[in-house]
Amino acid sequence: MVYTINENALIPVFASRHKAFMSDLIHTMRLWSSRQRNRAVWSAFAGVSLLSVALTWKFHSVFQQSDANQYLAMANHRKNLIMLPFASRQLGILIVQAFARLLHLSIAHSFFLEGALCFAVFLGTVLHLLVRSGAPRWMLPAIAGMFFWPQQLEDLLLPDLLYAALICCFLLLLWRGHMMLAALMMLPLMIARESTLFTVVCFLIAGGRRLRLREAAASVLATVAGISIVHRLTLDAQPNQENISPIFYMAAKMPWNFLKNVLGLNPWANVYRACEVPRWQIPLHLGPLHAIGLCAADFSYPLRAVAAALASFGLLPLLLFQLRRVRIEPASPLGRNAIFLRFCVLYGVASFLLTPLLGESFLRLYFYSWPLFLVAIPLLMGAARASLASTPAALLFLAMHLSLSWMMLQNNLWLTVLVALLVYTAGWLLIRHSWRPSPESSS
Repeated sequence: MVYTINENALIPVFASRHKAFMSDLIHTMRLWSSRQRNRAVWSAFAGVSLLSVALTWKFHSVFQQSDANQYLAMANHRKNLIMLPFASRQLGILIVQAFARLLHLSIAHSFFLEGALCFAVFLGTVLHLLVRSGAPRWMLPAIAGMFFWPQQLEDLLLPDLLYAALICCFLLLLWRGHMMLAALMMLPLMIARESTLFTVVCFLIAGGRRLRLREAAASVLATVAGISIVHRLTLDAQPNQENISPIFYMAAKMPWNFLKNVLGLNPWANVYRACEVPRWQIPLHLGPLHAIGLCAADFSYPLRAVAAALASFGLLPLLLFQLRRVRIEPASPLGRNAIFLRFCVLYGVASFLLTPLLGESFLRLYFYSWPLFLVAIPLLMGAARASLASTPAALLFLAMHLSLSWMMLQNNLWLTVLVALLVYTAGWLLIRHSWRPSPESSS
């Protein structure tokens, strides 16, 4: 028996499926069945993972990242090379050493294994929350397609990926309402990175009156216990390269970076010589520190900060501005767990605004605010039941958003800033004229 295919009959079938897929973009993910959600998560997870691994393999820069040598020295027990504050970030190194000892892996392979597991937890958690947020379906490619994800694997030797995975566990506990377990997460978080002091403050503020006294006390005690463990593990650590006490180092870091990264004034100190002869200096006697001053102005750092701020999360900040007045109904699932959303917003906004005060790796530091952009914005969109009005508008937004997100691959700062400003202007005009309630009927 011979079967024939009528090509003219297939054309309407493919056309109708293509039309259905395109119109499906502006509908809410709330209408997806459990099977459709799982399929969306696994498809996005596979695509993002393959792209991230391919780009990481191509650039070969994992072991060339800033400060990577410190963590390699820690993992190889070379205590004479380990300085504060790097030495205080112990948990990731302990896991790498455990993998190397128990699985008989090299230190490099142990770092890759730890990074792969943390990346899977990080990406899986974001996608899990995203498909349950009720946001329009075009938000899935908007978040999954960003340059943000390949950059996470590039930094796998640093404690950032492990810390993101731990924050994901913390957020899932908040999402499920397990406040005591979430509070106890401050212990591993503190051993992983000292910025947990900031995290616990955000947790306590976000909790407010909704947080029980024993839960607040547990978070503080867990943080103190983490500090004690880190102190015991870093007794043999070398001081920082400026040979300044850690407390003064942390206190001076933010105003120092404010001068450099915001005002474009290049600070100088006798223990940190940004130039040979400063334009201006005054004496200041504090330990090895004898004088501070200013070198010639350098506006490249503020320009880099602006470029990274505009491109780090594409056009998602425009969505945040559009959603600034969204009210969450107390009866909604999100309203019943206000601590979760408040933490994501508070932690994300504060991390984003503080980035120029924390250091010079602007893109990596801006990425610390991911709970705001990758978790809170989809939830707010779902709560507002809002979307772009048409499929062409959604596709145009995605094109501009993803193009801007990947702009950081090129090194021309002025071009990045100029293009970003143009894209932001076009994106804002598109949102203003195309922002409508999300369709509530399936395609």
